[in-house]
Amino acid sequence: MSDKTVVPGPYQWVRQPVGYHFTPLEEMALRRFFTNVNLRVFFIYGLPPSVQAALLSMYSRMENERGIRGHFVDNLLPLILLSFSKEFEKEPESDEELKGLVQGMQKFVREHQLVTLDRFVGYSVEHEKLLRDFIDAAANPKYFEKLASSPRFRWFMTLFLDKYGHNSIARGAMLTFGAEDVSILAAKSMEWGRPGAGYIELSTRFVRMDKADLYPFWNELSIGEFDRDLVQDVEKETREALGLYQALMKEGELEAFFSELHRARVPEKELAAAVKGEACDLLGNLLPAATLTSLGVSVSGEAFPELIRHLILDNTSENVALANLIMEESKKVGGDQFLRHVEVTAAKRWDWSYLETNNFRNGAGLMNPAIIDWIGDEHTRLMAKMALACQDRKGGIDALKPDVSDRGPYDKLPNQFEYFSGFFRGVMSFRGWRDLHRQGFCTHFRTYLTPEIGFYRYDKPAPSWLDVRFSEVHAVNAMLYQRMRTAGLSEEACQYPLSLGNMVGFQAGGNLAQWEFVLWQRSKFSVNHEVRQVALQMDAALCKAYSFWKDIARTDRTPAYLFARTSKGIPYEPAAETVG
Repeated sequence: MSDKTVVPGPYQWVRQPVGYHFTPLEEMALRRFFTNVNLRVFFIYGLPPSVQAALLSMYSRMENERGIRGHFVDNLLPLILLSFSKEFEKEPESDEELKGLVQGMQKFVREHQLVTLDRFVGYSVEHEKLLRDFIDAAANPKYFEKLASSPRFRWFMTLFLDKYGHNSIARGAMLTFGAEDVSILAAKSMEWGRPGAGYIELSTRFVRMDKADLYPFWNELSIGEFDRDLVQDVEKETREALGLYQALMKEGELEAFFSELHRARVPEKELAAAVKGEACDLLGNLLPAATLTSLGVSVSGEAFPELIRHLILDNTSENVALANLIMEESKKVGGDQFLRHVEVTAAKRWDWSYLETNNFRNGAGLMNPAIIDWIGDEHTRLMAKMALACQDRKGGIDALKPDVSDRGPYDKLPNQFEYFSGFFRGVMSFRGWRDLHRQGFCTHFRTYLTPEIGFYRYDKPAPSWLDVRFSEVHAVNAMLYQRMRTAGLSEEACQYPLSLGNMVGFQAGGNLAQWEFVLWQRSKFSVNHEVRQVALQMDAALCKAYSFWKDIARTDRTPAYLFARTSKGIPYEPAAETVG
């Protein structure tokens, strides 16, 4: 499949059992909906779409030490079962009644300390019966696997997907899986493919990652013929980067600074969460790309092969091992029916590449996020094309320019705006690019993560030591990167020990309907400050290119907000205080 041989270390690490366990009762419940209970990759099946979506959403803020499966048995399943109990079977008639019902269920669980599935079932005969009925109503996992792989369906897929080319069949199939304790680098490889897939990844803002660990990529160097001192230094400096993040979060000095500076402008009950969110956003730039994360993936059968191919082409040993494990687990739910053509052809390999780092250099050690350019036709030609596209519609282009106030909160632009696009080149931190990249159906590319373009700099008041820390980490990264490249380590593998605050060059393209939605989402006050600044620069470029853009786009053009975690946006006003 790949011209790279998977070294034993990464292959075994990816497949080693997770470091937590479930009780026999929990395993019985989990095996009805999860393809395994002890591996870091598992597919989810047999749950209604709304339940799967709610479950995956927890990846963003998940703190359960047993991952999403632990959250399912500890939190979600007891509340689901209570919905069928006599005490809570009433059907709410309004949102307020629904809210009260859920709060009542949560209070019941707390008061009776039903903190595990075993305690919930042991509470009463009724609770035991609720679980038994729930499991009996679900498909037997072995039967499900046999059904998904039955000859009739395998032949049907072969005939229609291969011979007749009806990709719409694959497009209608959705596969859902979790990948837990994989590196941030591997997570971004999985999240590359669009459209036809959605991803929810562990947040560095809402989950402080004080207990985070690292993918031990230095084991790959140990197996290879690399200098022992280099291997030791790579591990040492990667661990120190994670340790620095954890120490600064624990000390709380950055939070204290923000609290003192902005206390008068933030409601007292919101201040702690607001400053913690800002601290997590900023200090997250120190995390190395090897930091372990978790993510949920929902992908169409049509897009699934592309996800696997991307892991193979983004050629780290961790990625290749993950690709093989994902393919194996997918067989249990019939996902292998869509993976008959994951081979990496010469044409696909030729097309695969990162952007050229040299094109984005500016020689600065620290830099602000910036959009280098927006590329498109001249303004008059753009407008002429738009007018041509709309000439056959009653009212012409004017009929397609609804006032923002006339649109519902979820109305997108008319389909005609998909004819035209915006294409951007820029630089931003890898920490910020992670957030921009997952928005919409846009096309994204980036440079390798290196120290060669610069390191993120915060442009709002902060203690002077923050820039000093960023500069120190950047300098250490630069020296280590040079040693790794000189030793012959691949550019893909060299990314692991580097901090997320290192800048990357990127391209992003999409049609105007997509960009209008993305910029609406990424300009809200609750968005990371750096990402929001990049979104505003993109919006400004589109306003310059299309005269109607400023009137129809829902971009929040407030220059900056104080914090991202407040109940409503508090506009930032440059302070006169001396920062020290």
